[in-house]
Amino acid sequence: TALTALVAFTPLFDFVTGPVMGQPPEIAAQARPAMQIMLLWTGAIAWRRFFQGVLVRYGQTFLVSWGTAIRLAVVCAIAFLLVRQHLPGAVLAAVVIMGAVLSEAAASTLFARPLVRRLREEAAAPDDPTSPPLTQRAILRFHTPLAATTLLTLLAQPMTAAALARLPHPGATLAAWPLVFMVLLVLRGWGLSVQEITVAQARRGTHSADTLRRFAWLVGAVTSGAAVLLAATPLLAGYLTHLLRAPADLHPYVRVGVAVGALSPLLTTLGSWARGLLVAAGRTGDVYRGMGVSLFVHAALLVLGIVLQLPGMPVAAVSFSVALGAEYLYLARGLSAARPQLQEEMTAGAAK
Repeated sequence: TALTALVAFTPLFDFVTGPVMGQPPEIAAQARPAMQIMLLWTGAIAWRRFFQGVLVRYGQTFLVSWGTAIRLAVVCAIAFLLVRQHLPGAVLAAVVIMGAVLSEAAASTLFARPLVRRLREEAAAPDDPTSPPLTQRAILRFHTPLAATTLLTLLAQPMTAAALARLPHPGATLAAWPLVFMVLLVLRGWGLSVQEITVAQARRGTHSADTLRRFAWLVGAVTSGAAVLLAATPLLAGYLTHLLRAPADLHPYVRVGVAVGALSPLLTTLGSWARGLLVAAGRTGDVYRGMGVSLFVHAALLVLGIVLQLPGMPVAAVSFSVALGAEYLYLARGLSAARPQLQEEMTAGAAK
């Protein structure tokens, strides 16, 4: 949050959006007030995910879904109330998103309160009195690679925007890429949640790894199939025209991006499965390095596209998908090395 304030409210914003990202001045001017409004966004997400972790720990995943439903309802309500107020689009979106994440954070807190009391009772009488107490240093050592992984993941989008600004037709591709990313993110969201499911269920026994892998392949195949269906049929045009009311000249760019990125939901799901097993085994360093591989491949392909001045949308979509594939291959390699340790963890977890 402090870093957000530093960027949003100081000249550092002009440096980041200008020399670093190469964004057109008119786009940067629209972005600054939106970023200022979203000052508490990362804090609210951290708070919400902390309590969602408690809910997942006790198998109350349906309450996580209820929190998401509340967030969606708040999005619709605020958007309905403000859409006729003639606010700038980026400002309206920032208000909507900020209200939504705050409401979900509050809901997750209320849902988790009874479980927090249960956790405190369990902590007072631990199953294994000989186990060392959890310290801030231990949490930091375990969490830092995961936090760095999230940071590297988020860096991929500004990197893509910076590349698109330097490729042919920057105005159209910069406008179309968020639509492509949003469509793919909705489909990839099913796969992203597989990581939490895997972490929560991995210690039920060695058979659970095979079950989770089959589930990951099923989710990935269905969601990538949906992406192909969208790109190959009039469904995408209907969504862009009637729901989003996106300008018609952006439709071809969006269709190319979704078609080229159609494998990204499958690759996301497999990566989430592998990442969840590694986290369950305590090998968060492998997770961090895997994201580093992804970011390096992504950046290398973007730079290659800039050097060759290739069409922007295929460059963005190919870089995104190939980077996900490279990360999964690295994580799969780490899983092979961690298999004995993981089987031991699962056996101990099942016995407990």
